[in-house]
Amino acid sequence: MEADEEGTHRRMKDILRDVVSPLLARHGGRLVKSTGDGGLIEFQSVVESARWASVVQRHLTAANQTEPLSRRIEMRIGVSLGDIIIEPDDIYGEGVNLSARLQAVAKPSGICLTQHVVEQLRDGRDPSAPAFLDYGLVEGPGAFTRRCNYSGQRSKLKQPPDLSYIQTRVPPRATAVRCRAKRCFARFGKGSGAECRMHKKILIMGLPGAGKTTLARVLAPRLNAVHYNADDVRENINKDLGFGEADRIEQARRMGWLCDLVTEQGNYAIADFICPTETAREAFTKSGEAFVIWIDRIKQGRFEDTNRLFQPPDRYDLRVTAEGTPQFWAEEAAKLLRPVFDFRKPTALLLGRYQPLHDGHKALIVEAIERVGQACIAVRDTQGTDEKNPFSFEYVRARIEHGLRGYDGRYVVVLVPNVTHVFYGRDVGYKIERIDLDRELQAVSATSERAKLGVDPGGSPFPLAAVE
Repeated sequence: MEADEEGTHRRMKDILRDVVSPLLARHGGRLVKSTGDGGLIEFQSVVESARWASVVQRHLTAANQTEPLSRRIEMRIGVSLGDIIIEPDDIYGEGVNLSARLQAVAKPSGICLTQHVVEQLRDGRDPSAPAFLDYGLVEGPGAFTRRCNYSGQRSKLKQPPDLSYIQTRVPPRATAVRCRAKRCFARFGKGSGAECRMHKKILIMGLPGAGKTTLARVLAPRLNAVHYNADDVRENINKDLGFGEADRIEQARRMGWLCDLVTEQGNYAIADFICPTETAREAFTKSGEAFVIWIDRIKQGRFEDTNRLFQPPDRYDLRVTAEGTPQFWAEEAAKLLRPVFDFRKPTALLLGRYQPLHDGHKALIVEAIERVGQACIAVRDTQGTDEKNPFSFEYVRARIEHGLRGYDGRYVVVLVPNVTHVFYGRDVGYKIERIDLDRELQAVSATSERAKLGVDPGGSPFPLAAVE
């Protein structure tokens, strides 16, 4: 694993040197900071930022065609427009935070744009503005690659919302502020096809008799997942469907919908079925991306018509070959789907009481995870110190784990003393940053959340009224 990480780091450095930097000079961009596997860029022009993003993605897509799947690096890019605060070595503001959320929800090799950016690209002032559909990238009312709301979470909205209202004026800050300006900025980062953040929808596909169901039955308890077997679903639910092409596509769509019902609650769902064509796979993922496991252990199945119909997938996250037991491959899949927290990797530290965890806390933690890769959530031991601290560490931790159930392996919760002061001396490699959330999230109050849980301002449970 370490050798692979070193190789990925070297390839990212090559991309920054040979692709990102030269194109920045051509399109008037400035690299504000690099994070090793990504970075933040400032542009003076909306059109140039979009043009830079599209050229980068086209270049990388072409380069990946000659690389094996394990060596491909696919970028995610988020582009937003908004007020920023410019300091000597960095830029801040809600718009900057928004670009990070856009980058996080973009598909690999995709671009995520705010509605404000889309409108400026379409206003006709610059006829040379890139047409994203021509590049097979992302365009839409909210410019998202998948349906989501402004915090990057899945939504039942038929169309993404307009995000431009998030780009509000940044409040005044300390005297270190040099100037304030409205800029267009792009955040980019590595997003390979094997990346599985929030991937709890799993498709195990392949020819009949390849071993799909066998693997699913081993993997499901490993992930505590709901398992949908195609034959069982056909027998009990989809009795109206046959095996023609149209019915196979509808079967795939319904299987995907069943999985979505499970994953929307933060749980894993596994669907195992042939899913023989690219069209069927698109139907399965129409309402949400999936982690695809291709069982490639046999060259011919037991049904000749299915053999003729079957199309090997162009994109998959794990390819299972004839070597290895089902237990071995289940463990390989689990490593990708439910990673283990690595204490040696760069980690963000968040210190707080979390009495209790609320949406503002969650947005802050997710932002830190997206920026750094993983986070250590340090919970101060404050239970009983006053009326604002009624909950035990065990209760707080359980709430955090429930709230972050889509980020398995990317955070750890630890109990620390009631830390009231943080001091540091000379610069020893730590970076202390402030994350500005949008106004709605900043307005969330732990006091109101405690009230919802039935704890009054004095720290005692509200009396329950009998209802007849």
